[in-house]
Amino acid sequence: MSVPFTDFSDYKVRPAMVVSNTTYNRLHIDHVFVPITSEEQTDIYDIAITDEDIPRLCKAPYLEQWICCDKVFLAETTLVKKFIVAAPSEIVRDVLGRIRQVF
Repeated sequence: MSVPFTDFSDYKVRPAMVVSNTTYNRLHIDHVFVPITSEEQTDIYDIAITDEDIPRLCKAPYLEQWICCDKVFLAETTLVKKFIVAAPSEIVRDVLGRIRQVF
């Protein structure tokens, strides 16, 4: 999907994770997302994931990626290029827990 930079100067097509719940998503064209990056992150709000965690997400040469839980954003679903895979419930719980820590 097209993910904006935090200063809104530009955007980049990159993977993102939907964090809004199914009820919200059915009622709104906008969904709540957090970006996923291949650049190593060391912040306490970031979660490292591998292909073992979420199959088909991490491809060579990016064998490890990071979910940036402190960069929550709202976007219209028309910006989504494709849905790849659903994250396991343990990762979803971890992501939502770290988002709550931000607030």
